[in-house]
Amino acid sequence: MRDLFRQLKDKVTEIKSVSNETEQALIRVTFVSFITLYLLFNHSDIEPVAVCLLYLGCGFLMLFNILRNPQKNERRQWIAMIMDITATSLEQMISGAMAGIFIGIYLWLIIGYGLRYGTKFFKGCYALSLIGFSLTLYLSPYWNQHLHVAYGFLLTLLLVPPHTLRLQISLEKATKLADEANEAKTNFLSNISHEMRTPLNGIIGASELLVQSRLDQKQSELLKMVGTSATSLKKLINDVLDISKIEKGKIDLEEISFFLPDLIQRLQLMFQLEVERKQLWLRFHLDPAVERHYTGSLHHLEQVLMNLVANAIKFTQHGGVDVTVGIRQSHLHTSLLKFSIRDTGIGIKPDALPYIFDSFTQADSSITRRYGGTGLGTSIAKQLVELMGGHIHVSSDEASGTTFEVILPLSHAEAADQVALEEMNLTGTSNVVPLSSHTKFRKKIRVLIADDNVVNRMILNETLQRMHCVVKAAENGDEALDALEHHQFDLMILDYNMPEMNGLEVFNIYHALPGSKPLRTVILTADATKTTQDRCLRAGVYQVLTKPVVSRQIQALIETVGRTMDTESIALPVPATHAASRPVQVNTPASPAVITTLTPGSEPMLDSNRMAHLLKLGGSEAFLHRLITEFIDTTDDLMRVLGTECLDLNFEHVHKLAHMLAGESANMGLMPLSKQSRRLLGLAMEDAPMISGLYQAVMDAYEETRAQLHQYRSTLSSKRSNK
Repeated sequence: MRDLFRQLKDKVTEIKSVSNETEQALIRVTFVSFITLYLLFNHSDIEPVAVCLLYLGCGFLMLFNILRNPQKNERRQWIAMIMDITATSLEQMISGAMAGIFIGIYLWLIIGYGLRYGTKFFKGCYALSLIGFSLTLYLSPYWNQHLHVAYGFLLTLLLVPPHTLRLQISLEKATKLADEANEAKTNFLSNISHEMRTPLNGIIGASELLVQSRLDQKQSELLKMVGTSATSLKKLINDVLDISKIEKGKIDLEEISFFLPDLIQRLQLMFQLEVERKQLWLRFHLDPAVERHYTGSLHHLEQVLMNLVANAIKFTQHGGVDVTVGIRQSHLHTSLLKFSIRDTGIGIKPDALPYIFDSFTQADSSITRRYGGTGLGTSIAKQLVELMGGHIHVSSDEASGTTFEVILPLSHAEAADQVALEEMNLTGTSNVVPLSSHTKFRKKIRVLIADDNVVNRMILNETLQRMHCVVKAAENGDEALDALEHHQFDLMILDYNMPEMNGLEVFNIYHALPGSKPLRTVILTADATKTTQDRCLRAGVYQVLTKPVVSRQIQALIETVGRTMDTESIALPVPATHAASRPVQVNTPASPAVITTLTPGSEPMLDSNRMAHLLKLGGSEAFLHRLITEFIDTTDDLMRVLGTECLDLNFEHVHKLAHMLAGESANMGLMPLSKQSRRLLGLAMEDAPMISGLYQAVMDAYEETRAQLHQYRSTLSSKRSNK
């Protein structure tokens, strides 16, 4: 049933892509059906009715062909046009006095084909209509007896369409110019904001390092001002980039499961210092019914609420802000939630309310001078809410406060998802640890950094050294490749936009060299678009970080790499010279663990912590045994289909299957397989030469993973039999 529903959904999606043809075919059969009924009851001759019935049958055949083959087909469009004009002309020839009702159909067809398919079809339909009506004048006895009426219709048919075409061309030109101007504005905003990220990265990084040094009170205050200003500038830049991405249609909604009270708690912590500084209240009121897990675009919901709460606090000098979350409607699988943000601030003038959601607009110019900002917060909130299927509205009394209400549909998370989230303690909060208390690992981490910007390079170097890393810095891609040739590294951090050779090119060249070993690589980029991130991840990059990068992101990265290295050093007591020549089999410990094959610097195919968590979640070896069996069975089928789709270069289906495999693998703790699967995401026709190699890499990872899952499942079976 699920497969049938998926096929039906795909078919509807395909039909939507050719909605012009589908809509036209439906209108054709509906209109001709009414004409046929009219002629049956109001015309004594059988010929007009027979022509209509024949035309109606052809119309149904055309509709069936469109539904069966929904891809755009210009030849089919020309055939439909000829069929429409021929049927109209035949009806005029044989309908006698009723022929006049068909003259308007010529104009309808000409304008309809022109608006649907463009100027070429407009001109073609115009020429064929003139030919059809001219033949009618010559062959029809009725029109020969009423030549003055016929010539009037012919003159109308001759003059009206060219005038309409001229207006249509003018409209298309004006629309194109407006689109180009809007695109130029959007590109300018995006590019200038992008270029501002690099120096901002240096400012934030330098201030974070200075905070950890010994400062007197005056220096601390000045540094706090620098940090506050940099954070404000970062928010302004992010707002401009967000509105640019929204206008370009490049916002992707990522549906994930989350616990709503955790989101509210994060908002409370986020604004706590600000409201204390302004001596305001910030109160959150949650309906007990909303204290559950939902599935939705958590990132964008959080962004909407952050913008609205931040605005409320900014424009409130006395009193405070109340955030209320309740349920408007509740169904079996979804709920319509209402988020209300009410402040006691300056309010909005009645004449400014209609423009409050416009980009770069504030209630009046004095607000910009007094409070700052870009006027983008509410515009971004409105567009994101509408993208998520909700709506937003505002009410306000000047000098009494403002209330924003967001109505948003959210799906209920599956029960299993809720349990898993609770078990994994995914509350969304993070504990920030000072750099000075950073964990010392068994082995110092050797890091290569490459960035053409000297400020970024110095800050990154200093940050890593404070984390007890051994750092080698390079100014460009060539220096980075030289360092890789003469030194061993555990981690490589590359700037994406280096001149001559960018970070991704360095990564690709290194891995193409004979004898190159796997090396975790992180790309730093000021380009926040999903396209750039997908390009890097498909190439096999370990992680992509968007500038400005703060020290806690680097700290989290080093913590992860260090823990992985420590795990590998414990799991691999064999000297490196021997380990490099053959894989090492890890003995099974007494507790359920992972039987895996490792090489130095590689990631375990099976995550032992995740397997232990799944075992705890199911409560028995039998549950995990069934889970592994189900995963292997479904993935065997998925890989067969994926191979066929890769061979057929069906990139849309490849993306869906790879996304499914990446998610299921990650849920099972099979991260290497998940990462290999993600490399198939977002492929296009220009990637056709590499799809075979990418699929083979996924297949190799799966075969190794499947072998280890079989071993692990056998271990579970033996433990069950010994009980």
